[in-house]
Amino acid sequence: MFCGDRAQSGGQGGGAVYFGTTANFTITTTGIITANGWGPNGATNNPGGAAGGGAGGSIWFGTPGAWTNNGAIYAVGAAGGVKVDDLGHPYQAGGSGGYVFVDPLSIVNNGIIDVSDGSGSSLHGGLVGLDSANISGTGSISGSLRRVQAICPCHDGLASIKN
Repeated sequence: MFCGDRAQSGGQGGGAVYFGTTANFTITTTGIITANGWGPNGATNNPGGAAGGGAGGSIWFGTPGAWTNNGAIYAVGAAGGVKVDDLGHPYQAGGSGGYVFVDPLSIVNNGIIDVSDGSGSSLHGGLVGLDSANISGTGSISGSLRRVQAICPCHDGLASIKN
């Protein structure tokens, strides 16, 4: 305890989930997949006190066929509580964005992929990894430090990363 402040727990991270198929994988227009961080004291994006927000989680899609997103995928960090420093300036400790990795034969993203940080920006956003030589679509990717990371299908580690 510091000067009468009540001890507070930071938010929990978004966890991890793996979707593996033996064929194609499609997220429909009404489909939503989330692995978002939680705010302080267990509230989703509801800052309370000065504790930090939880980081976004990890979502991995492994499929040998086509992967299509027409819905929404979120691995967003949660907002943290607001505290005032010794000079009277407010600051917030939001969680970083998460990680979304897609590893199919082809990718069509017509939906949303969001890995923003707890303040809704890409400053501490997560990463979207798209591992396919065939990537298309009109969707959006938000919060990623690197907009699209396309890894050539040679699967030899970091030797063939293209932006």
